[in-house]
Amino acid sequence: MALESLDFLGIENPYNQDGAASAQLPLLAVRADYKWDTGLLSLGSSMAQLRWDGGGTGPSDTALQIDAVIGGRQFLGTDNYITWNVSYGEGSGENIMAFTGNDANAVLNSNGKLDTFIAKSAVAGFWHKWDDKWSTNFTYAYGWLDTPDSRGPTELKEGGVGHLNLIWRPVTQFSSGVEYMWGKRRAQNDAIGSARRIQFMAKYEFK
Repeated sequence: MALESLDFLGIENPYNQDGAASAQLPLLAVRADYKWDTGLLSLGSSMAQLRWDGGGTGPSDTALQIDAVIGGRQFLGTDNYITWNVSYGEGSGENIMAFTGNDANAVLNSNGKLDTFIAKSAVAGFWHKWDDKWSTNFTYAYGWLDTPDSRGPTELKEGGVGHLNLIWRPVTQFSSGVEYMWGKRRAQNDAIGSARRIQFMAKYEFK
């Protein structure tokens, strides 16, 4: 159990009403793990307050953010494992990595009230060790927001992102690799966009 800062308030203000999103209370998070020789199962949940402060000239309102996550990892022999997780929440879209920074928790509607929306996500991944120096990761994640009509037409409604990489670790402290990323998003008005990227990395770990 932990108390954390609510860094991403994620409140959209499509009607440009006076005020700002502000944190009044910390986020409460809980997690429980169950382990066995070849795997791990994790359960988690969090609860927080979303708050719009009108500052005397605009509307003020609060809403509850809550979500739950279940996920796990399962080794398949010594050279492979799969990972997965699913989440479901309300007012918690910013907790999904693909939606962070997209005002994905709530909308301040024309009446000055916060409309939260359902947020869902699913993630699947696979890791393979080719030999003592080379390994590969593949991950794909997708998220959905059950958005209200008050959300802006170009704001994010759903989207997914995939990662495929090849990692080289010649010694314990040093690793390098290349990764291909691709993603697709759908806006509130059903417009669709996509992007692709290749990135490289090198890392030295001081121990």
